Amino acid sequence: DTSIPRRINQLLKMEEQDSSSSDEEDDDDTSSPLLTLKDGLSGSVLDALMQFQTNGGCFLEESDTDDDAEEKERAAVLKAKEAKNVIDETGRRLQRREAEEAVKKQQTLMLTTTMLDLVEPSAFANLTNNNHKAEAVSETLITDGVARVNNVLDSDICDRCLADINARFAFFEQEGVTEDAAEEKRDGFGSIFSRNNRYDMYLHNEGPCKEALADMLRPDTVLGDLFRLFLHGETLHEFSSLLCDSGAASQPIHPDTAFSVHAPLWTVFVALQDVTIDMGPTVFLPGTNTLDCHDRLKVDDEKFQMFASCEYRRSLLKKGDCAVMDSRTFHFGDANMSEEKRRVLMYFTIRNPLHSSTGARADYPKGSIWPDLHLSTKDYL
Repeated sequence: DTSIPRRINQLLKMEEQDSSSSDEEDDDDTSSPLLTLKDGLSGSVLDALMQFQTNGGCFLEESDTDDDAEEKERAAVLKAKEAKNVIDETGRRLQRREAEEAVKKQQTLMLTTTMLDLVEPSAFANLTNNNHKAEAVSETLITDGVARVNNVLDSDICDRCLADINARFAFFEQEGVTEDAAEEKRDGFGSIFSRNNRYDMYLHNEGPCKEALADMLRPDTVLGDLFRLFLHGETLHEFSSLLCDSGAASQPIHPDTAFSVHAPLWTVFVALQDVTIDMGPTVFLPGTNTLDCHDRLKVDDEKFQMFASCEYRRSLLKKGDCAVMDSRTFHFGDANMSEEKRRVLMYFTIRNPLHSSTGARADYPKGSIWPDLHLSTKDYL
């Protein structure tokens, strides 16, 4: 497909119109949506985009005097790759720009917002049976789109998982891999909003992480019963970790998937250490896993009106606690304002089989998992 996404095309036209206006522009003005060199895009990329648009959605062909068909074919392939790279890079820049603007408005809103803590379902107070607790969690996921479950892992295994993840990350840091990860150019790292000092690092099914997964999903545990008896989820779509270092900015409010009739995925975020406010906990907006909320999210004015009326629950999880989330639920990772604390979460995501039966829009997004890793809840029976 050689067409430029509409948003990019509009920006380029706006730049052409703006080129004849005065250059006396405030360098600190971030309200302009125009794509310029100060946004970080290289001159060559901008030139290529202009060429792409000017020539009717394609790049200039090789000289007509070149009669070598094979050479022309190779050149065409290279041009197609160049076009894709240009569009991909521009899309990433635009996404970052829009996310930064959204966070600015969001931060203003947060100044007058009351933050509540994410707690276990109220029904837990009268329950001792894990099967009954699993049922309560499944009901809470339907209404709120998020539920807390305490003590899914013991302290010792959390410590060993944390040490293992930090050691793996330290190795990647030493090799310079984390810089590529921030630009989504490195295998083993997933895409993530507000990437500075924030990483999504895939996990291997080995060592303490393997042990932890088996411990959480075995029969007669809350999570094991939840997925086998009530949600009927089997396939693990993701198995990864989230690392948020000091200085990480707040993420924009977002869902992980677009709205669909059934939750496409359920994600379990597991705290490997006590999470404090200054470490930037994940904040959930309960009840936003609905079509109405997703429709309003697409309209700027309505979006922030909706945000102003939402309830906010921060997940100040203790070591070994988890939050289970419907992927349609709005949430964001808050800023890590600590001096040197790193917040580390292990997480896994399970596919909802009902979603794949709905036909249109039943695809699953790209997941943070090693391509050769295939896991199922059946593995832990």
